[in-house]
Parts: sequence; structure tokens; C-alpha cells
Amino acid sequence: MKRIKSAVAAGLAGAIGLTGLALAQPAGATTPATQRVLTELGRVQGLLPTTGAAARVAAPVGQSQAPARIALKGAKGGASQAGSRMTVEPDALPDTDSAVIADADAVSHVFVLRSARAATDVSFTVTGFDGRLVADPLGGVLLVDQATGRADSRISAPWAYDAKGRPLPTSYTVDGDTVTQHVDTRGAAFPVVADPHYTWGWITGTVYFNRNETSHMASDAGFTAAMFAFAPPPFNLIGAMVAGNISRVAWNANSDHKCVKVKSLVPVFPASEYSGGYCR
Repeated sequence: MKRIKSAVAAGLAGAIGLTGLALAQPAGATTPATQRVLTELGRVQGLLPTTGAAARVAAPVGQSQAPARIALKGAKGGASQAGSRMTVEPDALPDTDSAVIADADAVSHVFVLRSARAATDVSFTVTGFDGRLVADPLGGVLLVDQATGRADSRISAPWAYDAKGRPLPTSYTVDGDTVTQHVDTRGAAFPVVADPHYTWGWITGTVYFNRNETSHMASDAGFTAAMFAFAPPPFNLIGAMVAGNISRVAWNANSDHKCVKVKSLVPVFPASEYSGGYCR
């Protein structure tokens, strides 16, 4: 089993379409359990979809462009739709709620540990692609194609926050087609919210990095170059050439308490700062 280290908190982004969920009620219907999940997620600023963000998404939760599917292992099933691009599943696991939040080029599979009785190791299966899972230098997981040896998508480095807004230590382990997120909840105030995030930005044009990843990229351009080495051509070569510039932008973004994003535009790979959204 391979250990993937991360400096802060938890989250494994899950690509999962509506076909993987049993929708129990129409959009707009809110049960007390569903409202509980929404309240839990609302504690993390910018996590819940907004009307403006939803308007920028061409398709709802079903993600036809996603190169792979990620599903919460052991979930009971029976999620319900809570808006055009979000589903929730209260009690998906014992003392654990889950939600799926879709965007144009990413899907977050959020889980909420409601109490100290919840398991702190949460696993996800990755299916639907012909390849292997590889740890990347930023603490995430690359989905590497078996034939080309390149990655068209990745699971971002994990993060998690407790009820007081404090980041918690977390990491991934990889075993075959399973990624397990480990959250250190010692001293945490519950509930703990963790946001797994799966993105295929190379395909759609922009790769977003969270604060933990931005900090790694700011500290050493080598992290950036090593990660881009797995990108499909010509992004692998260009990424290595401009790693220093991306690292400088990341340093500025880190100083401004923002994050870095990179557009996959040949031949320059312009990097810039962003805030909000997945910058947590």
C-alpha cells in the first residue's frame, strides 16, 4: 500500500454521475436529514454551489466528460438531489454523511464525519478507466493511462476542516483501484467536513490547485515539474519548461492567501491567482 502525504486536511474528489445514485426525491424537496447535510456543508465557506456558479455549468450532476468514476465504498445508496448539480446522502456510512457537487470539469465527493464514532478512514473506488493510480508530488493521486503512461485527470490533495474551521492533518493511501482518505481527528470539534475533489482540467482547459497544493508549488518548482511530467503531450514538456514561472505565481498567490490556476494553452501555460471556489 502506498502512502501519500499531505500537509493539511482531507478530501478525495469523486467523479460520480447520477447513474451511480438512487435519487429518492425531486430537486427542491428537503427532508430534515438533507437539511442537516446542507447545514454541515454550509460551515465551509464557498463549498455549496451558488446560483451564479450553477449558471456556468452546461450539464447537471451527471458528468459525461469525466475520464473515470469514483464512488464512496460501502455507501448505503439512496442519495437525493439537492439542486441542479448536487446530491446528498445522509448516513451514507455510520455517523457519516456524503454529498456530490459537480462542476464543468470537476466533481467533489464531500463526506462529513458527524462524531467521534465515525470512521476516520474513508475509501473510494476508482473505475471506468484503463490505467493505474499514482501518487503525485503535491499529495494528490494521478489517474495514469495504461497505454500512454500519461494522466488526463487527478484527485487533488486532500483537506478537511473541523467545526471550528481548523484544518486537520490528512493523507491518502492507494491500494489497487481504491483510494483511502485518512483524517486525524484528534482534538477536533465535530462535525468534520472533508472535500475529495476529482478534476480533468487538462481536457477542459484549466487546472485549479487548492491552498495546500499552491503552498507546495510555491516552495519548490520541482514539485510542479514532477507533477506535469505525467501530463499528456505537449503539456508534459511545456509544464517542465514553465515550472519556474508557475512556482513564482504560486508564491505570490500563497502570500495573498489565494491559490494558483493554470490554463492548458499551448505554448505558454499561463498561470494566475484565484480565490473562492476550490481555493480552500
